[in-house]
Amino acid sequence: MVDPARLVVTVAQAKGDRYAELSSLAELARVLRYVRRHGEAVHVEGQAQQLAQEVAEQRKRERVEAGITTSVQAVAAARKLGNLQAEVCALVNLSHALRDAGRQAEATHAQQQAQRVSVEVDTNAARFAHQRGDLPGESLALLALGKTLIDFGRSAQAAVAIDQAEQIVSRILATVHQERHDHASPWPWIAGPSTLDALADRLAEVRRTETSARVRESIPAGQAMADSAIDEALRAAAHAREIGEHDGEAQAMMMLARAFREVGRYDEAAATDGGPGFSGQHRAYSFEEARRGDDGVRAMRPDSPEVEIIVGYVVVKTLGPFLEAFAKKLGEQFAETLSHALSRLRLLLNRRTKQRELDISTRGRITLVLPNPLPDEAMLALLDLDVTDPELQEARLYWDEVASKWTQARQEVKDPDSGDGYRAIR
Repeated sequence: MVDPARLVVTVAQAKGDRYAELSSLAELARVLRYVRRHGEAVHVEGQAQQLAQEVAEQRKRERVEAGITTSVQAVAAARKLGNLQAEVCALVNLSHALRDAGRQAEATHAQQQAQRVSVEVDTNAARFAHQRGDLPGESLALLALGKTLIDFGRSAQAAVAIDQAEQIVSRILATVHQERHDHASPWPWIAGPSTLDALADRLAEVRRTETSARVRESIPAGQAMADSAIDEALRAAAHAREIGEHDGEAQAMMMLARAFREVGRYDEAAATDGGPGFSGQHRAYSFEEARRGDDGVRAMRPDSPEVEIIVGYVVVKTLGPFLEAFAKKLGEQFAETLSHALSRLRLLLNRRTKQRELDISTRGRITLVLPNPLPDEAMLALLDLDVTDPELQEARLYWDEVASKWTQARQEVKDPDSGDGYRAIR
């Protein structure tokens, strides 16, 4: 009984299979106990215990190395997509994995990279909000920057950012508490309940509790501001539509969507907001234009109950991987991240007729009237489409099966059942 058990141990050792060796040592110890050779059994059990510790350490090293590999891949993927926030998370995870592996210098370097990128993210957000005149956005970004700097031990710089944020918050509250919110045109920002709640939380995180309490007390006033913004945006949109000012209508609709979100009316916000860059002609149809487009093809009104609106990454899930490749190219053309590029896409589906249109927000708007079924060649041809071409702005494009390309002219084929013998292929 003993010799076969020893043989199994020897074979496992010869193969270098430490897991099999551990199992066979445990079995050998059991056999030795059974035949009352307790001294040898104790010795074998000691070997098994030592090997078990070595195996556990090996498993830990393997897990750590796998974590390092995964984090490195995540950093590379985030950089490829231009997603700075994802890059920060991946770098922090990489730093932890490197420390677990005892690679302290590399871990410190990864942490410093994460710190640099994280500060860049928050600084860019604050700068962008300032350029737009978005006081709540700027203050939230500055508070996030302050929190980031605190986390990385840069308390003096953090205090400067937080002080700036508090000054902006005072300006916000002064506007929120105005007796009337009546403007000739929509504001560049709204501080409704949602924004004020977020500001209060951020201020509490950086231990500015008095200012946080003042902000939270102002939430009812913020509700009034948001309600007033909804009324004002509706009036501005109607006036812009009446005089044919499409850009003014687009701005009003974007403000209306933001006001809806502030008071938790998310479905109405989603149905109102065309996303960044939409020219406003999406919703500037007259009633006659809503019935029929300039090219004779029935145009879809986004506000129609028959029309379902699909936006962002859900469009990719609906139309497939070719569209994701197109979104990446779109991001390269506009020097923005994939997530921003995806926000430029909107799919309109008429539930009754099954007609589908893909809207691409550019400097204006490009609409693709999608054939049914949609061939892969049509999706692949999107990669050759130059959405920055001035001639394509505000254009409606159709898939030409003969030429295998998107064109502004509809393809027509002989149809004996129609009055003139032709029918449009849409």
